[in-house]
Amino acid sequence: MQMADLLLAAQVCKYANRVSYQVLNQHSPRLTRGLPEREDSLEEAYWDR
Repeated sequence: MQMADLLLAAQVCKYANRVSYQVLNQHSPRLTRGLPEREDSLEEAYWDR
């Protein structure tokens, strides 16, 4: 694997974790306290899609 592939895989994992969190959050609103709206380590362009 090239470095770009690893970075892409890391972003996909972070996105998948965020999606999983959002699904869980629909059933457990208490999870929302203290968590950021977006992952700070992802580029702004990623969130503008």
